[in-house]
Amino acid sequence: MGEVINIEEFKPHLCVPTPDGNAHVLPKSLMEDLIEGRREIEDVDDWKMIIRAIIGEWLRHLDQ
Repeated sequence: MGEVINIEEFKPHLCVPTPDGNAHVLPKSLMEDLIEGRREIEDVDDWKMIIRAIIGEWLRHLDQ
């Protein structure tokens, strides 16, 4: 099992449930860094599952 981290230190944050049944807590600042190109998505653990979840959620909103 991985290291236990207090998520209170990373607020505001996003909780991203992924198709494999896991959930990832991503600080908003990290997401902003990814969008602005200051960090690379490959730096994030399990990034492929996270991207799948984000795109899936985005597509669901487009259909509404």
